[in-house]
Amino acid sequence: MNKEIITAKWFKTRYTLNKNGWLQPLRNAPVEYYDPFNPYINDNGNSDNLYLLFTNLDIEKGKEIENFYNRFGPLGLMSRDFGSIYPMPKDDQMTAEKYKEEELFFTDSENNPVPFETGATLHQFDAAPFINKFRSDGIVPELTEIQQEAGENVELFKWEHLKFRSVIDLYTAIQENEIHSIQNVLLLLDSINNTKPMIIDGDYPKIIDLDYDVAENHAEEKPKAWWTDKNNNDVIRKSLEELMLHLNREIGNRPFLKLVFDPVDLTINKSVRWRCESLLNAMYIMLINNITEGLRIKRCIGCGKYYHVGRPEMKYCELSCQNRAKMRRYQEKIRRVQDLSTRGMEPEEIARELNAELKQVLKWISAWRG
Repeated sequence: MNKEIITAKWFKTRYTLNKNGWLQPLRNAPVEYYDPFNPYINDNGNSDNLYLLFTNLDIEKGKEIENFYNRFGPLGLMSRDFGSIYPMPKDDQMTAEKYKEEELFFTDSENNPVPFETGATLHQFDAAPFINKFRSDGIVPELTEIQQEAGENVELFKWEHLKFRSVIDLYTAIQENEIHSIQNVLLLLDSINNTKPMIIDGDYPKIIDLDYDVAENHAEEKPKAWWTDKNNNDVIRKSLEELMLHLNREIGNRPFLKLVFDPVDLTINKSVRWRCESLLNAMYIMLINNITEGLRIKRCIGCGKYYHVGRPEMKYCELSCQNRAKMRRYQEKIRRVQDLSTRGMEPEEIARELNAELKQVLKWISAWRG
């Protein structure tokens, strides 16, 4: 990846997962800024790069999620809900009448105003210090500055994780031409996109799923519009379009264009750069870059982890995982020999049944019976 086209700055601090299901920054913990693309570039796409570490998390283990936050910082979910922060315009009488007591606002995904304190309730941060600083110094806080104080709900984290992993599953199924798997993943992605957990107000905002039945029906119907009577090539082509739509939806308008001057050729050229407002956006850009480069991703048949494929015939993420799988198969064969022998089957029959050498079968039976 060309480092020059990335503009990314993220932060990490110390987090704890509380009993209400929120990952909260520890008060007075130091904040460290870093570029999430640095380890990704330095590792040169190895199996431990950032977005694969995220994908391979066991999200049923709260400690794994907490450790990820402490290592890399929050996903930046607030930036998915809110855009810029601005003071109430003095000449906007309609807004002034509707929000008489409000001074600062977020803009939501449709550019509508959201009172600052409402955003503080939904994302679990203390609005007072930011409002007081605005009153005294006229300084409007930046979104990243607020996210350092905000919490993130673990159910929303799990939803984003499931969606990210499903996008990778779609990509891997397309690479392997697994038509049935492609259909299943598309159904799952449609269901996920239509069942986003919603935050409702409260002392500790709760998470609810909305219109789950509607989403299930939608997931059953949408792919049928183009799936029926299609040959495999048409399915792959359309699936790639679906993958592109999902990824474009995730990165939104993050890319931007600027002009750059080349002092050697004395020319002015256009340069597309990526702007990352969150860790989650950065990970999607890493994935997109790997897809456009044709890098293959597989899921290990031994441990289930996702990994970058060095050779097409690779089935395991690493040699140690392959050796463990080989040992499991070996031990399972021994147990099978013991079971068949217990049932009265002769060693010659067992050898034929398991496609094993008679000498080895006799050795296993002898060791088992002592």
